[in-house]
Amino acid sequence: MATSEQCVGLPPRRPQSNWNASATTLEAGDFNGDGRDDLAALYGYGGTTTKTWVFATAPTGAFGTPKTWWTSTTLDWKRAQVHAGDFNGDRLDDIAIWYDYADGSDKVFITPSTGSGTFGTAGVALTSPVGGWDVSQSRLVVGDYNGDGRSDLGAMYNYADGSVKTWTMTTKSDGTFNAAVAGWATNTSAWSYAHTRLFSSYN
Repeated sequence: MATSEQCVGLPPRRPQSNWNASATTLEAGDFNGDGRDDLAALYGYGGTTTKTWVFATAPTGAFGTPKTWWTSTTLDWKRAQVHAGDFNGDRLDDIAIWYDYADGSDKVFITPSTGSGTFGTAGVALTSPVGGWDVSQSRLVVGDYNGDGRSDLGAMYNYADGSVKTWTMTTKSDGTFNAAVAGWATNTSAWSYAHTRLFSSYN
């Protein structure tokens, strides 16, 4: 029986590789502004070293050789959630990293695309104090929820009593986020958070 790789015409897998998929978080976006979506990979090297690699697409749709667009020596990949979107409205997709600190506090960093093969310096776009937000109890998805041309963060949050509430964090013109605004909510019997998956443009 043919394998799935053989069915779609792919070569057999190599027995060893220098890329660890289990240490990779992928996001799609047009990071270089050429009208084609690219693939960004936040890669954890162990400890607090992470890099963002971008696989830019050619007109054929094929991915090119990955290039390093951003490097950090202070972030633990396992504590980072990655989201792509145009958070500053310049028509270039950026990378937002929701980072969960060991003390229970959280920060959202945005690395803006320069459009020339790099992400800029990570800036703090949102801060949550200790106990303010448990990211493990929330599902986040990017979208332009207020129609201003900038990407925002939407969230569904699961509370300890089983109730569920939606929140929206819209972006300001400087690329930082406004305070979270509560939206739809339901009680413990009306919605199962465990059975929920949120969809964005790319998933």
